[in-house]
Amino acid sequence: MLRRWIQFYWERCGAHAVGLASSAFASDLIVQRLLGNTQVVLHAEILISMITIPLMGLAFRCSDELRDMDTDLQYFPDRPLAAGRISPREVKALALLAVAVSLVINIIWPYAPIPLFLGTGFLALIHSWYFMPRLISGNRFLAVTANLPFLFLLYLYVGEAAAFRSGYVQPGWIPAAVAVWMIIPLHTYEFARKVVAAGQEREGYQTYSAMIGPRPAAWLAFSTAIVHYLLALLWPPARLLYGSWIILLGAVLLFYFGVTVFFSLGQGHCFKNKKVQLFFNEGLGGTAGIYGVCSRVFSVLSAFMWF
Repeated sequence: MLRRWIQFYWERCGAHAVGLASSAFASDLIVQRLLGNTQVVLHAEILISMITIPLMGLAFRCSDELRDMDTDLQYFPDRPLAAGRISPREVKALALLAVAVSLVINIIWPYAPIPLFLGTGFLALIHSWYFMPRLISGNRFLAVTANLPFLFLLYLYVGEAAAFRSGYVQPGWIPAAVAVWMIIPLHTYEFARKVVAAGQEREGYQTYSAMIGPRPAAWLAFSTAIVHYLLALLWPPARLLYGSWIILLGAVLLFYFGVTVFFSLGQGHCFKNKKVQLFFNEGLGGTAGIYGVCSRVFSVLSAFMWF
């Protein structure tokens, strides 16, 4: 079972875990600075957040795989659960273990347990589709909205823990604001990776482009990147972060390039060349993913350069 768990984790969570851990690290430093610390304090306890966030992300991924198993059997048969490389019972056990370890760690070191416990409750609601499976599972916009409380509380936990370790019992709006800024790129990627051109939709598989059209869906994804960038411009030390600004601005421009190429390749046509078709179907999500990685790099760099 352990080997199957490791294989599942590597296939479905590996890269995301690195991104979640790095974003937890950056969130901690940014909250410290916004609260007024003039010197970076790398507490050993920051590892608690950097372990907890990927573990809860793993539990969320397990829940998502279980909820989407029927869909994956039809449209993504190579995924571990659909292909039979791991059983539903083993995925459930892995999710429960990840949540249990997260809660135990944060009971032993209770820096910000309330957001984490609330987030765990929302994860249970997400797994049950908020007891409205037909309504929520049948609408991607409702589904992504249902995930928001869990994601927000997860990053709020990181910010509140950073504030507590810095001696701020009531940090005000700062942890919540940083949490919002951190979860926006996740939705940029979520929207972008489920946009395909007219004529490339798969019957029965719901995408944002099928719901509102390819062009509005693509620009919806890009608009979240613009909002993210504009929020970053409000940061007080903006004039000091030239290197990291170049990274983030370059990522925005790359994403814009992805959107324009997405349409210029010939919307509505089926491509005989499989590589071109793959880029056409996956390129927009790929550039959104690169944007997300760059935003994390920006977060870490700006946090250090700020001090």
